[in-house]
Amino acid sequence: MSVTLGEQFAYGHADALLRYIGAKTGFSIWAYVPHGGWHPFWPPFYEREYVTKRRTPLGKEIPQLLWNAEWADRARLLGAKQAHVIGAPWLYELMNDGVVPFAEVTQSGTANSQTRGLYIPSHSIEVEDVQLESTLERVTSTLNPSEFDILLGWLDYVNPRIRRGFEEAGYRLFCAGFRSSAIYTPWSPAGGRAQFLSNFRRIVEHRPIVVADDLTTACLYSASINVRVHIVPHLFYKKAVAPHFMSAREAYLRDQFAWMYDGEDPRGHHGQIKEYLGFPHLLSPSELRNLIQLVPIPE
Repeated sequence: MSVTLGEQFAYGHADALLRYIGAKTGFSIWAYVPHGGWHPFWPPFYEREYVTKRRTPLGKEIPQLLWNAEWADRARLLGAKQAHVIGAPWLYELMNDGVVPFAEVTQSGTANSQTRGLYIPSHSIEVEDVQLESTLERVTSTLNPSEFDILLGWLDYVNPRIRRGFEEAGYRLFCAGFRSSAIYTPWSPAGGRAQFLSNFRRIVEHRPIVVADDLTTACLYSASINVRVHIVPHLFYKKAVAPHFMSAREAYLRDQFAWMYDGEDPRGHHGQIKEYLGFPHLLSPSELRNLIQLVPIPE
């Protein structure tokens, strides 16, 4: 259960929602706030486990605050009674920062920010080192260091081996902050975790293009502020833990988001991104405040 509730702190999601409703610090949300959601390629056993984990040890259901209607409908089909659609926390953080989602970006950026692209590679997590340095040759042969910067995940950014490899190749490196630990004090603000989404926006906005080796939420976030996204899978071949699952996932994403794999202008696809991120379901501060229950963070 601690992992289920702890996920809300990943990438500062809970912090964005709490700032939006004007809540005091020191609280968490009694709800499952995911970093993403259901996809049709999930195997049945995973779906059952997904719902089971949204309950306390005594069987009490934990509310779910989900991005979009499709995910909520699926959760209800699997027995959830408290699946609420609120939209992605990313959109709330944009509003916290005074940025209108999907609107044209007009403010000028910093030096070089409008001319240099950004590569966002797959990143390591606490239980997996993706060995990003193995991609260096493919990356340097595809992305010119004079034209692209690299945004690394926290664990790769603090890895001297990875930093040295990319810096010696001539790339400028950025990091949006600590993702959080799902087990140990996930609410800790250390490493910029609570401001992760704002940090990410400041690094990405005004870029002419974001290149990624996989379709992740970073791609959707970038597209929502009108940054062109181009997914180039061959930049990094991550070893698949469940090959059938991963192949089904890639086929589904390629079909649904073909325009990202072709590097098209996201402004022609706002409708799809809005639905995926739950833009039509965003709540006012008072509506969200009335929906969620706040619980004190342990001392």
